[in-house]
Amino acid sequence: MEAIKSPYARLAWNHLTEKDEHDKFSCALYLPKNTKALDSVKGLSDTQKQQLVDGVEAFRKNVMATVDKEKTAKAFKSETLFKDGDEKADAAVDTFKAENPGKEVPAYCNFTRNMWVINLKSMYQPDFYGPKASEGKLGADWASENIYAGCWVRADVRDYNWNYQGKKGYSLGLGGMVQKWTDDSSFEASSSGGSEVDDALEISPTATADDFLD
Repeated sequence: MEAIKSPYARLAWNHLTEKDEHDKFSCALYLPKNTKALDSVKGLSDTQKQQLVDGVEAFRKNVMATVDKEKTAKAFKSETLFKDGDEKADAAVDTFKAENPGKEVPAYCNFTRNMWVINLKSMYQPDFYGPKASEGKLGADWASENIYAGCWVRADVRDYNWNYQGKKGYSLGLGGMVQKWTDDSSFEASSSGGSEVDDALEISPTATADDFLD
């Protein structure tokens, strides 16, 4: 599969400007399964929300169509490329309740609710763009201040087969571009009990199709 751009997704596990513990640039993308997942984005009409959800389904079908089932059938189930965020949220809630009886379930347990989850990684740092592509490529210093876990982005996605210590599989990898779409509540702030929305952040003005990278 040649690199294709993801639908608009919420960024998590952000290791895009500094490598993770496995010496890779990596992140997770939370892709809206339904319009409820987009309720936190200001200024979207119901029609726009549905268009974004439809874009996610088209992306999933496109990715699944590239899976070479003959080569990967014995080692990999293609359905596991997209983790069910509702299942992950249910497990997180159950674990928290079991370990903290009587306590209120924190917001972070439900971050993946109404989402599909994909994990991306690469040996190479991606190029960064802001909401208006006409501004051109922006540096890692800009990204470290403006792209964070909780904001919405698009990213180049690639597929690859792997063979490691006798195990084989098929995964999605991070391509060469990450573009910020708009701000939202910071996952880090919510997880640490801080303010859910940084007062210094404002939702980006509505952009036209010409503002985004093709």
